[in-house]
Amino acid sequence: PARSRPGRPGRSREREEIGVTRTLDRGLAILEAVAAKGEASLSDIARATDMSASTAFRLIQTLEQRNFLARSEESGAYRIGSRAFDVGSAFSAAARLNDLARPVMRRLAEELGESVALGMREGSELMYVEQFEARSAVRMMARLGSRMPVHCTAVGKVLVGWLWETRIDEIVGPEPFARYTSATRTRRAELLRDLGQVRERGYALDAQEYEGEVRCVAAPVRNREGEVVAALSVSASAGRLGAARETVIATALMQTAAELSARLGWRGAARR
Repeated sequence: PARSRPGRPGRSREREEIGVTRTLDRGLAILEAVAAKGEASLSDIARATDMSASTAFRLIQTLEQRNFLARSEESGAYRIGSRAFDVGSAFSAAARLNDLARPVMRRLAEELGESVALGMREGSELMYVEQFEARSAVRMMARLGSRMPVHCTAVGKVLVGWLWETRIDEIVGPEPFARYTSATRTRRAELLRDLGQVRERGYALDAQEYEGEVRCVAAPVRNREGEVVAALSVSASAGRLGAARETVIATALMQTAAELSARLGWRGAARR
């Protein structure tokens, strides 16, 4: 008797991933169709995306539940929802921040002769979104778009330093935290002590806690409401960034970060 051929390993997984990708692609196509029209009925969406009405309706329901689409009670047509606006606004704000930051970062890198970076928080990690390297500076390990931990980096400490402790716990996770060097803070009490110093001094220090031969100083960048939305940082080799140099760099960083914050509209006191 003929033997049944065993299925290829991973084939079901591949089919599942293809299905998810196709569903995501169709959902994005619906958002694009509604955005192009301003308001669109179910039949308009199905026609614009080349889907059956039943398929389009199932996807629309999910997008509506997640507030990426909203349905008019009067006309029954769909329009872009508040969540899609939030996502688009976040991109716009980040792009504006980068544009405003580039000239002051370039100037600071030239003045100090050290690497200058701009970081923002992405969930439980930080991400570098802009960077300038001076010719004489140590080359940074992290590249643009790379993600790094919050608890052992100067940028990360700035980004969570003014949050409530319960929110910090959610972001950093349970202790012990991951260890990268012998100087890494792995306990909650140690991290909270560091964050208290960040608020007191106005800047954060990474004393070889993430990279063994690199020290980093970071200062907060605030938006119009006083919230910390980013951090400017300077990285240097441990030999170049001693205590005296730290003070000089921290002062220049805080001044530059304050200038960038003012360009974002911040005029008042820091918000916790």
